[in-house]
Amino acid sequence: MKNNKRTIKTGLIIISSIILAFAAWYFFLGAKPRPAVTYDSEAQDRLLAVIKTRPNISESDLQATIRILKNLPPDTTSGIVHQGATFRVEYIKSANAFLVEILTTDIEQAKHDTQAWFMSQGMSQQGICDAPVSFFLNVNVAETLRGNYEKFNPLPPSC
Repeated sequence: MKNNKRTIKTGLIIISSIILAFAAWYFFLGAKPRPAVTYDSEAQDRLLAVIKTRPNISESDLQATIRILKNLPPDTTSGIVHQGATFRVEYIKSANAFLVEILTTDIEQAKHDTQAWFMSQGMSQQGICDAPVSFFLNVNVAETLRGNYEKFNPLPPSC
């Protein structure tokens, strides 16, 4: 009887050791954390410069901005002005800027769609750059792209 208990204890210890060794190998050697998406610091600096210097926008771009802001919910000065399939545009009054949330892993398509939408509202390419319009990744998109995307540029194309 003592030998059976001893054999069972020894077997459990061996099995537990194997499981712990495998778990340690998997977590410390096998499963490498995927790096988060990083933002392009040079592009962020250019965006900050536009926000600080506030270039004058043309009269037609100003009129386009006024048209876009008519999409705000009633009695608000900030909020979502457009929701597309690949992006969502929000106006932030305190920053006097448009912030675009990318809702897809196809970042270039979302930026293209956003740019096309702003232009359909009458804004020029220069107006998009000077408004300013900036991009950020939806949390779920950023998590999906974790480890698969080098640097995210928050600026619109050609800015």
